[in-house]
Parts: sequence; C-alpha cells; structure tokens
Amino acid sequence: MSLPPPRKVGVTSIILLVVVTLSLVLFAIRRDRLLAAGQTLQFDDFFFTLVDAKRSGPLDTGPDLAADPMVRYVVTLKIDNRAKRVPFRFSNQSLAIIEQTEGRRYYVNAADQKALLDAVGDHPPDPLFLKAGESATREYIIRVPAGVVAPRMRIA
Repeated sequence: MSLPPPRKVGVTSIILLVVVTLSLVLFAIRRDRLLAAGQTLQFDDFFFTLVDAKRSGPLDTGPDLAADPMVRYVVTLKIDNRAKRVPFRFSNQSLAIIEQTEGRRYYVNAADQKALLDAVGDHPPDPLFLKAGESATREYIIRVPAGVVAPRMRIA
C-alpha cells in the first residue's frame, strides 16, 4: 500500500499567510491618539500636524432650530508629503469628527467651507494634491451637534 503524495505548500499560500499575519499585527498595534495643538501624526511618509482647533458657540439656524443646535469646529491642519516620489491626495472627505457614543461621523461642511474660502479669497482645489516633498496648511470647517461629548477627529 502506498502513501498519498505529500502536499506542497504553494508560493501563493505562503504570500497569503504573510499578508494576513501582517494585517492582524497592524490592526492589533494601531491605537487612537489624542493630539494637542502642534503635535504631529505620521502615516508612512505623510505627516498631519494639528495647528489649531476651535469650537464655536451654538449656531443660529433660524426658524428651523433643531432640537440639538449645531456648533462649528474650525480645524487647521498642516499636511506634509515627505515621500521622495509619491504624490498624496487629501480631500475634504478625508477628515471627519466622530461622535464616540453612536459612532456618527461628521465631515467638512461644504457651505461653511465655501464661505470661508470666499472670505479669504483663496480657492484651493478639492481634493488637495501634494507632490513629493510638498506641504500645505488648510482650514476645515465641520458642523457637529452641540451635545456631542468628547468628539474625536479622524484622518483617513
């Protein structure tokens, strides 16, 4: 009686195993960070420095005053592309404020953002494209319900 031939482990199986293992390790070590003004967050060759973040008082939305009034967060972010050859794309949808209790995300408010850009006379493109070695500092305006406790900023 002969034994069945031994199974060969293919190159594809090994690559798949390595990718899955690396993914699990990266997800396990990723952690949220709280940044104070001036602190930097690094993703590979891309650096995000929180220059400033301000919260407005409750906004007057007129006769349609919602049960939970809104506030504005004005976030000033410096984005550095320190890569040698790779460009970087950052859109208004790359930045959000997250409400931790319900997991809701609030993105850049287009009307507020346009009003800000009109006021300063600067109309940068969205998305922002940074060539290798370039950097830019931009203000982003996000509307959030006033009742949100301990909001967190997310960069994607």
